[in-house]
Amino acid sequence: MKKLTLFLLLVPVYVFSQSVSGVVVDQKTKKPIQTVNVYLEKVKEGTITNEKGAFYLKLDSKVKKKDTLYFSHLGYKTKKLLFLELKKKDTIYLVNDLEKLNEVTLISDKKLKPKIQFTKLASLKSGLYSFGSLLIDNKIYIIGGDASSEADVALKTLNDHPELNMPGATFKDFLEQTRISTNSLWKNYNGKLSIYDITLDTWKESSLKFRKRAYHNLNYHNGKIYVLGGKYLSDNRKYEYLDNKIEVFDIKKNIISIDDTNPHQAIDFMSFTYKNHIIVMGGLLKLKKTELKYIRIKYIYII
Repeated sequence: MKKLTLFLLLVPVYVFSQSVSGVVVDQKTKKPIQTVNVYLEKVKEGTITNEKGAFYLKLDSKVKKKDTLYFSHLGYKTKKLLFLELKKKDTIYLVNDLEKLNEVTLISDKKLKPKIQFTKLASLKSGLYSFGSLLIDNKIYIIGGDASSEADVALKTLNDHPELNMPGATFKDFLEQTRISTNSLWKNYNGKLSIYDITLDTWKESSLKFRKRAYHNLNYHNGKIYVLGGKYLSDNRKYEYLDNKIEVFDIKKNIISIDDTNPHQAIDFMSFTYKNHIIVMGGLLKLKKTELKYIRIKYIYII
């Protein structure tokens, strides 16, 4: 027992407390520095300072007195302290490391264009928005879309009837003309397939008839275009319904087939083709005139 005690007294004590803490501040301003990297390079263990410049580093390995800790931060000189020195300090000061660069002059013989260069291409035959589109083999496929003719009814009424701005015009007159203007508006969804050839800069309209829908998505896989989601109009065009059918268009055979399996009925949703799957997520439902509901679930269709 005496020999063991003597042996321990002769061996240098290299192991210190396995945790260390302190505060890192700017040497000039004395303000704390946030996100300073504090690490022990030997064992690749470290931490960062918080918004008050404070840090607490708990080490899993045994630390020797000559092991070095590093304090580094962008814009400051890296500081090194022996673990033994760090145990005697509560505050660590970092010095700014700002280099003064010589002035740089850039010279170019190219004339820079103030605007992005563009070329006007062939236009669609009629105005359209909220349609589905895909780029396949240098061709753009567009199916469906909203072709409604809508406007600010009140503004349209005043523009079409300047006499309503004259003295003597009544609110009743305005309401009557607004009713007429409203009846003249046209709400319509498109069921056509338009194909744009990028190489030839030409549009071709298919004779096929798709479901008249808008706010839908197109997905492509193995020579087929899948049309899903969106909404359609009632026969009298007064009501809108979420579309519950998927149209499958075979490009080579030029035929359309209908799939009634579509649990994800919504507009403004996202969909992606992944291998032989279509991943559908998000979107918007309208339950009542004053109530909206957003979809949180997602579906995967195997195609």
